[in-house]
Amino acid sequence: MSAIQSWLSSGKDYIEGIRLYLQHGADNNLKRLFTEEQKTAYKETLLEKAMRDIAIGKEVVKEKEKKLPAKLSPKSWPLEMATTDVLKALREEWMIKYKTMQDLRSQLLHFPTDQERGEAAFKILELDAECDIIYEKRDYYNQHGRLPESRKKEDELIIDPKKMYSRMEVLKRYIRRENKNIEKNPAHSNAIDRKQQWINEYNRYAQKSGDDLI
Repeated sequence: MSAIQSWLSSGKDYIEGIRLYLQHGADNNLKRLFTEEQKTAYKETLLEKAMRDIAIGKEVVKEKEKKLPAKLSPKSWPLEMATTDVLKALREEWMIKYKTMQDLRSQLLHFPTDQERGEAAFKILELDAECDIIYEKRDYYNQHGRLPESRKKEDELIIDPKKMYSRMEVLKRYIRRENKNIEKNPAHSNAIDRKQQWINEYNRYAQKSGDDLI
């Protein structure tokens, strides 16, 4: 449990905390909660409490896990709300990403290794952010009768500030992963290029949020 003690005594990085809870925690409902939607102050508090309970050996699982079906929620974007060809195309694009995200959520606790669960958790966050981009396009179209002007490729993931922090945490993890790849093979040009790509994207978010650049 030294990793948990280290986490509690350090900056309590939310994404790292989720990874540790997926590895050491016993409450499957909490595991599902922590990997759904964006970070909130309530989830931060809940995660810290859960980690402290694990550290002192007093974690309590309050409810038996309820199996959730991997299916689309009809309330998310009902088919009847896609009233034009443009909206139908957006909804079709959204459905693919949303269904993949929901399938990953339902399978998350069944991946055999911590690494696979961690990769799936971050993929869920990434797909969630991509769905938000489609929601923004949909809402803009409903308001203005046309899609927003295309943004430059590097700006496509600049989205609602509520999602910005989660994306920044994902990017930091990507950068750490590429650092490990470069350590193993300093001549790994693809890892170097990917690392710079993640750094560039992170710094664009950081400029908007006022965080330190990498």
